[in-house]
Amino acid sequence: MEINLGTIAIDIDFHPSRDLITAGLRDGNVHQYIMSNHKGYWKFMHTLSLAELLDSSIMGMSILATDAETGSAIARLEDAHSAAINRLINLSEAIIASGDDEGCIKVWVTRQRSCCNTFAAHQDYISDMSFASDSLTLLGTRYSSPTITVN
Repeated sequence: MEINLGTIAIDIDFHPSRDLITAGLRDGNVHQYIMSNHKGYWKFMHTLSLAELLDSSIMGMSILATDAETGSAIARLEDAHSAAINRLINLSEAIIASGDDEGCIKVWVTRQRSCCNTFAAHQDYISDMSFASDSLTLLGTRYSSPTITVN
């Protein structure tokens, strides 16, 4: 089964408990799809601008949580980074990690809307992150380097 996104996807993720896919696109948009009536095909829901999700009013340095169904704003972490945010992952139901264009990774407790840890992981942008919950290990990579930073 294929979903034609119309442009190159730079990231894609499944919702943890629903039949929902979100794809971050190279053109700066985010597409969301839902499995239609569990019949094996994906139905387009809506497009969100990456600027809406990462608050372009201050160059993408804030984190905006949105409702997966409607795209409407739920919460915002203002001035989360000093550089544009380019990667965001869930570590648990209440903890997220964000990576920016200057190689900084921050870990956030979303309920308190506060940063609990900061890592100066690289001197270049964070290209991807992964979390191993069994060992509480956060991996960060940058595209232009053959290295992996483990925190």
